[in-house]
Amino acid sequence: MLIGMISGLCSVVCRRFALSSLITVGCVMTLAMSSGSRPAPTPPRPHKPPKVRLAHPELRENEDVPLFTGQTVPIETVELRARVRGFVQTRAFEGGRRVNQGDVIFTIDARPFEAVLRQATAQVASADAQLRLADVTLQQRKSTFESKAGTKLELDQAQAQRDDAQAQLELAKARLAAAQLDVDYTKVTSPIAGRLNVKLPEPGELVDVGQMLATIVNDSKIYARYNVSENTMLRLRGQAANRRPGEDGRPVFVVQMGVGDGVDYPFTGEYYRGENVVDAQTATIQVEAIFDNANNALVPGLTARIRSIMGTTKAMLVPDVAVMLDQAGRYVFVVNDKNVVERRNVEVGTVASGMRTILSGLSTTDRVIVNGLQRARPNAPVDAEIAVPVPSTLPAN
Repeated sequence: MLIGMISGLCSVVCRRFALSSLITVGCVMTLAMSSGSRPAPTPPRPHKPPKVRLAHPELRENEDVPLFTGQTVPIETVELRARVRGFVQTRAFEGGRRVNQGDVIFTIDARPFEAVLRQATAQVASADAQLRLADVTLQQRKSTFESKAGTKLELDQAQAQRDDAQAQLELAKARLAAAQLDVDYTKVTSPIAGRLNVKLPEPGELVDVGQMLATIVNDSKIYARYNVSENTMLRLRGQAANRRPGEDGRPVFVVQMGVGDGVDYPFTGEYYRGENVVDAQTATIQVEAIFDNANNALVPGLTARIRSIMGTTKAMLVPDVAVMLDQAGRYVFVVNDKNVVERRNVEVGTVASGMRTILSGLSTTDRVIVNGLQRARPNAPVDAEIAVPVPSTLPAN
């Protein structure tokens, strides 16, 4: 019976093994058949270069109007500081008010200084009396010495006493002058006409020597202070034979200014002066233009937009849409004779009617991409259209 059970079990195992083998062989055959019937993959289509539109830079007669950003500055600023120590006795003006030149703004208690002045006056009188006595004594010693009744030593002593009395008088006069200055310094006057700052010392407040009492700004005229790059400065000076405006009869050029978030330039002034050195750290030179402010429309400290009217000049122009900006600066894309895109760094000027002035970096033979910029990549081929003259307006990319 045991032998029969073993035989039956072996028969089941053999049947399962045979079935598994058949399934495996079938799968292998199916895969083989499937692999043999799959079509070959289609090769990728060749990449078609993007289309771009080109334009040659053009030389045109163009208004030379460099743009700058600066700050408004008063023509005069004075810090009033105490020259003597004492208590503020009076304050003649409220903070923020206008004052005239010579107005007394503060008085400091002068009584201690007036007492010192009286002492110094008395010392001068005493020293003057001592000098007169020394003069009389010296004359007597001279007479007795000439008559052989006195000695040379007595004469020298009289002369020394007279010289000492003269020195004491000069010292007393110097102390008197210093005491008079202290009394004068108790009246703090304005050296210019202008407007006071708001926060001022109150009467009764103790002030020390050198302490700030007030700041006065004269804003009847306003400077616009701004920086000009050394390349722009050299270009402008080269056009003027390296002379500054106002030198050798050269006219001073007009400067227009706008402030705030506007886009216009309502204030008209003129170039006033420039620094005598270029800042080596920023490669710029600081200049100032001056503007009349009779209507008080301008306030010191404003951010100013500056347009310098330099006249007209031959300028190279490209559409402003062709000029791009990144951390390395301004640049354009040009297409070489093999229709490959190249990056070209440029120095730019102003924009007028959608056209950007190019100061350096391009020539009139370059082919600049003016449309299709978003599809162009440096060192990549493009399908470039025939170059056309720079249009006055261009369609958007």
